[in-house]
Parts: sequence; C-alpha cells; structure tokens
Amino acid sequence: MKLAIFDIDGTLVRGSSERMFWRYLAARGRQGPRQIFAYLLFLLRYLPTGGIHTIKKNKAYLCGLQSTEVEALAAEFVNTRLMKRLYEPKHAEVVRINPKRQVPVLIHGELEIFDSTQIFEYFEDLQSEPALWPAGAAARA
Repeated sequence: MKLAIFDIDGTLVRGSSERMFWRYLAARGRQGPRQIFAYLLFLLRYLPTGGIHTIKKNKAYLCGLQSTEVEALAAEFVNTRLMKRLYEPKHAEVVRINPKRQVPVLIHGELEIFDSTQIFEYFEDLQSEPALWPAGAAARA
C-alpha cells in the first residue's frame, strides 16, 4: 500500500501540489471528459453538505484510471516536479545563511544557525526550563 500526501495548504510548495498533479495528468492526456464530469458530479453531490472541504477531498478526477497507472504517474510527478520544489529554498535568506541550501534556519537577532541540532541546543541554553533534552544520555539516544 502506498500513500500520497498533497500539500493542500501550500506550506511546503507554493500553490497546491494536488492542483499541480492534476495539471500533470492533463498534460499527459490522462484527464478527459469522464474525469472532469466525475469531479463536477462529486462537487454537486457533496458541496452542500461538505462545504469548502469537498473541494479538497474530491479525488474523482482519478476515476477510470488504474491504481497502478496513478501510482506510476504520481511517482514520476514527485521525482520530476515536486522534489525540486521541496528542496529548493525559496527564501533568499535560507540560501545566504545555509551553504547546503536546506532548512531549518534560525535567525535570532544577529545570530544565524542552520544546523538543526545546534538550533535545538541553542533553545535549550536560551531557556532550560522546562528541559527540551531528556536528562540522561541513554534517554537522549
């Protein structure tokens, strides 16, 4: 079993990753009248009771596609389109501070830290109560 997670609220990728996937399917000829009709029918049926969440839950655009085909297309989409967007920092400060061009990055006054362990240690030193780290080495392992 495989799970596809879409970044609907745009916290990881600018815009909706699901909408990007739909356009990806359309560009490959995998969206036609049947899928569009199913999507619209789902909206008409469930929008009155589900409200705006119906749009986010509507996967009827996948109707008529074999699960193996969707799986292959989703894997290709993630590898060729989505991964680039996930790992390419959008904010210039991240690129400037971290030579690896990765997050997290902490900017606190004049201090700039890009290593997650060092960020955690900094927070621990900044305010030791309540403790962020477990007391013993075995518990931290």
